[in-house]
Amino acid sequence: MKILHIHDAGPQALQVNALLRSMVVAIDNASSTNEAAEVLATNSYDLAIWDADALDPDAANELAAIRAFAPGMQVLVCGSNDSLQSVTAAIENGAHDFVLRPVHPDELRLRIFQVTKRLPIGNMDHGATATSFGPLQINVHQGNASLDGNPLVLTPRERSVLQVLVRAKGNLVSKERIASRVFTLDEESDPKSIETYIHRLRKKTKHPLLTIETVRGLGYRLVETCPG
Repeated sequence: MKILHIHDAGPQALQVNALLRSMVVAIDNASSTNEAAEVLATNSYDLAIWDADALDPDAANELAAIRAFAPGMQVLVCGSNDSLQSVTAAIENGAHDFVLRPVHPDELRLRIFQVTKRLPIGNMDHGATATSFGPLQINVHQGNASLDGNPLVLTPRERSVLQVLVRAKGNLVSKERIASRVFTLDEESDPKSIETYIHRLRKKTKHPLLTIETVRGLGYRLVETCPG
């Protein structure tokens, strides 16, 4: 899952940011609606978290224009009782749900799960608690991966790459697409590094009924195989 967090540098917003990172998701940050629009013009996200306490109350009027850059992206508003007017305005301008401060980790996870369930079917990262392909299964929100019910020991980046492949349901995924889903703007997203993660995943997910297939020059896909 890839999230754009629109917030200031205040302690409350940083707390939410830390909670998001603990969920093992890729997070990019924007400090204003203008910056968010610039980021969305060249990057795609499953979810934007709009911090109502951090933005001018009139900024909610710009939400509809920002969503035009990413019509399939879900929007979750975060705010305190003092910013209820801004939260209401954001909902009226296209936000999908809200969470009030103080933010509790379990509630934040639940709200994110609820809004990402409504992602378009055509979105590769269609929201679901657990995603599976053959003997592989990944619990998106707990960050667990298993093979035939046995836990896989994966690094966070390996898990993110595997998640993209599993959610693609056997469809071909380019190196560039994988890199765009697992790296943030602050990281060097060299598509060639994806080859390393694929190599490691092949070793860790070795199974007679499954393989990660390389389509030279195009990308990778999961393939269910027949024992023999």
